[in-house]
Amino acid sequence: MPKPFDATLKQLIRHHPADWLGLIGVVPARKPKWIDAELSTVSASADSLLQVGNVVYHFEFEAGPDDTLERRVLLYNALAHFRTGLKVLSTAVLLRSNAQHAGLTGAV
Repeated sequence: MPKPFDATLKQLIRHHPADWLGLIGVVPARKPKWIDAELSTVSASADSLLQVGNVVYHFEFEAGPDDTLERRVLLYNALAHFRTGLKVLSTAVLLRSNAQHAGLTGAV
């Protein structure tokens, strides 16, 4: 639910983005581009989450190549942390050799 000042501040930052970046010490080399921050449409489901003490282990199983794997694992990790408030360790398990692709580095 939006807070009382949200609408006003969102309009101010949308129309004066460079001023807001200046508040945090950022001097943009280019004109900032405003991006709609609506995230409520995120629908995500990680493959498996296991809690052991104060740590959640996240397993993501992939059978084929997917250029978004690293970003999805990061998203699922952040959402699992937000949901549980615990440290989340993510592991992608590649089920077939064709799931490996050149851009897959093993780190995000």
